[in-house]
Amino acid sequence: MQLFKDQESYFDIPTSTLTPIQIRAKLAELAASVTGSSDDKFKDALTLKGSKNGGTDVTEDLKWTSTLNCIIFLNNQESSQYTL
Repeated sequence: MQLFKDQESYFDIPTSTLTPIQIRAKLAELAASVTGSSDDKFKDALTLKGSKNGGTDVTEDLKWTSTLNCIIFLNNQESSQYTL
């Protein structure tokens, strides 16, 4: 919920002068302040991994969540009276 309270600081204009690495560090600091954990744990989760387009640990979770939501949506569309 804290991210939603601070969301304006992550909008386009406030972050327009920051690099993606700086934005990830800022997110890690926010997560650490909310959970009371070290921001190193969150920085590790937000660090680019693998191939040139490998993303982060969080990216993989988002990909699976998006895929699952798409499958659920398509299954619901097939069983409804409406068609695409």
